[in-house]
Amino acid sequence: MKRLLLSIPILLAMAPGVVAEDLGELERAFEIEAGKKVRLVLPVADLRLEVSDAPEVRAELLVRCRWHQECDEVLSEIDLVSSSTPRRFVVELEGLSRWESAKIEVEGTFVVPRTSDLELEIGVGDLKIHGMERNLKVDVGVGKVKIWQPPAAVKTVSLEVNVGEAAILGGAEDASERRSFLVGSEVFWDKGPGDTRIEVEVGVGEVSLWLD
Repeated sequence: MKRLLLSIPILLAMAPGVVAEDLGELERAFEIEAGKKVRLVLPVADLRLEVSDAPEVRAELLVRCRWHQECDEVLSEIDLVSSSTPRRFVVELEGLSRWESAKIEVEGTFVVPRTSDLELEIGVGDLKIHGMERNLKVDVGVGKVKIWQPPAAVKTVSLEVNVGEAAILGGAEDASERRSFLVGSEVFWDKGPGDTRIEVEVGVGEVSLWLD
C-alpha cells in the first residue's frame, strides 16, 4: 500500500458537522468497447457502484459545497472526462484543485458493464459496491468501503487497511487475518469457487466484504 500523508485539505474534508449546499448535478454516459477494463478516478466522492448489461459507463452525481459562497465557479470548472487505451477505459473527475476538493462533496452512482473488470481510485470518500461479476481493485485514501458479493462468484479476496479495520463477513471462516502495528488490518482468502478477484487498499478507514 502507498504511504498516506494526510494534508490539511484532506483533514478539512473529513471535518464533521458541515451542512453542504447543493450546486448541481453531473450526468454522463460513455459508451465503451466490450471487454475493456474500466478505471474510475475521483479526488473526493461518496459512491454507489452497480452493474448493468449496457456497454457503457453511466454516472449520476450530485455536487455540493461545504463552504457557503466559496464554490460559485466550481461546478463550471469540473467535469467527468474519459480516455481510452487498447485495454482500459478511464473516467476521471477533473478540474478540482487540492483546496477545492476540501470544499466539495460529490455523491451519486456509477453503473458499469457487467462484463468489465473495474478499478477505482478515490482520494476521500465512501464506496458501496454491489454484485461485481468481474475483477475488482479499489484504492481509497480516507474512507469506508462496503462490498456485497455472491460467495459463488468469488475466487480470491485481499483487503488491507493501513489504519483501521478490514473484515470478510459470512462464508470465509478460513480467511487469513493479520494485524499491522496494532492499528492496521489485513484479510486474505483464496478458497472461493468463482472467478472474481477482489483487492481493496484503504489508507485510513474501514473495508467490509459481505458474502451473501
